Amino acid sequence: AGAPGGGDGAARRVHAIAGFAGSVWAAVSHPEAGFELWRADPDGAPPFAWRQVLREGTWRFTVNKVVSAMIVHSDALWLGTAAPIDDPVEIGHNGPEILRVEANGDWEVVVGAPRFTPDGLKVPLAEWGPGFGDRRNAAITLLSGGDGGLLACHQILDRSGAIPAHGGTASFWAERDGEWSRIGGVEGAGPVTAACVAGGRLLVGLSAGAPGGPLAVF
Repeated sequence: AGAPGGGDGAARRVHAIAGFAGSVWAAVSHPEAGFELWRADPDGAPPFAWRQVLREGTWRFTVNKVVSAMIVHSDALWLGTAAPIDDPVEIGHNGPEILRVEANGDWEVVVGAPRFTPDGLKVPLAEWGPGFGDRRNAAITLLSGGDGGLLACHQILDRSGAIPAHGGTASFWAERDGEWSRIGGVEGAGPVTAACVAGGRLLVGLSAGAPGGPLAVF
């Protein structure tokens, strides 16, 4: 295949791409079956030969339609998912997940739902359910490294499945040595464009009209 997705017309878009373990990894949305993760060895001239690593939203199916954030951290590939729904009243009641993928393709649920899969029983390593226990959260919109750990941002989406331009809540969780804790939040944040932890402070990039924007420091 010359592109990730294996020629499946329902695989809509590459939402995230990263270099990891000598390969190119691409996360592809699939609204009918759940996201897919593909990898290729970028040797020689394209088209590259892509092979599938994960499929069907890691057996959460259309609840994990999209990989909304992806980062290489601590010798693993970390994925944050989005769980928008089409219900006109409520968005994100399934909650997003954080997944960890090893170089050999093995994977674990870090934050999310326990489930039986063809790869065995998966139980969240961090002992947090989808959306860090709040299923209103529809997307992990950012993953970032810093101060020796991992930083995750999750946000509530509006009825269209998008982050409100000025509104909603962004919550930030930090990981250190496998333990996750909430370290802050921004009301009325709108889309979070960037974030990191440095010198014991949380720095958040926001749109210009957001409270405290475009750079909020906590």
